[in-house]
Amino acid sequence: FVTISVRNLKTDSVSVGFSADDFFFSASDSKDKAYKLNFELFQDITPTESNWELLQRGDRWGDSVLVTLSKVFPMVWGTLLVNPK
Repeated sequence: FVTISVRNLKTDSVSVGFSADDFFFSASDSKDKAYKLNFELFQDITPTESNWELLQRGDRWGDSVLVTLSKVFPMVWGTLLVNPK
């Protein structure tokens, strides 16, 4: 799973999408600042079995979105991304 936190998140702006080898996230905060992530994953996932949810409570980093990735091959990944920066 991956947790993404945004201070003052506008919950209705959250968009998360999946394909076999990547996922993307976009949202904005209460000041309309845009946040976008696009991750190319190290291993394949099953998009139809992957999902996301808003966590019920924020923390000191902001409101959080929990992204659950369903692995095609259930093994430990040495890294999450193809090209971590």
